[in-house]
Amino acid sequence: MRQRRAAFTIVELLIVIVVIGVLATITIFAFGSWRQRTAETEVKNDITNVVAAMKSARNWGNGYPIFSDGTIFDGANTTKSVYTPSTNVLITYFHGDATKYCMNIQSKVIASVYYYVDTTSGNTNPAKGVCS
Repeated sequence: MRQRRAAFTIVELLIVIVVIGVLATITIFAFGSWRQRTAETEVKNDITNVVAAMKSARNWGNGYPIFSDGTIFDGANTTKSVYTPSTNVLITYFHGDATKYCMNIQSKVIASVYYYVDTTSGNTNPAKGVCS
């Protein structure tokens, strides 16, 4: 008599492969949206902090600090005394004077996450886009 061995059938193996594929797809999409939300949160936190730092510099000095147009806040140049951004955030001083300024704030990880702060009208709320 022949003894039959217990083994998986082709159908069972295909079902396992399909389930693993579905789980991998869900994981990839979930990670992508999680990374997007994380980048937005990181940028918004730096916006809040740089606006507070600029207000503090204005209150302790004779107005907002003035930098050359296009100056990047990197913690290594003249901006170091005002604010050093997070590792994954790029803050660029677009233009300004002692009474107003405009800055672009962008994620280094997800390039589509970018905001700007323009205090020309007295508003320090961030908006999506770039300074004009």
